Amino acid sequence: MTHWEDVPGTDSLLLDVRDAAEFASAHVPRAVNIPLPQLRERLGELPRDREIWLYCDVGQRSYYALRILLQRGFAAKNLPGGFVTCRVFCSQLERAKSLAAASV
Repeated sequence: MTHWEDVPGTDSLLLDVRDAAEFASAHVPRAVNIPLPQLRERLGELPRDREIWLYCDVGQRSYYALRILLQRGFAAKNLPGGFVTCRVFCSQLERAKSLAAASV
């Protein structure tokens, strides 16, 4: 498992396993979308020389995707809490940056 605060500094592939409509509505910058139902047939699109960090909306689909990738020898980690947690974390980060800028 990894954490959302580590995302900005990683060179890992960010894999969004939500459906295409969810991805189109909002996603993490640099993320690639392969919906969970398509993952097994699209494994050839994934790098074996980079770690893959997975997320979905709340964590269940990315957990299933993690199991699939680990069973096939990929280096993969799950981002806990999914995109819902990412939105909260990003909101808190922006609020902290605003407060820091205001106190200067």
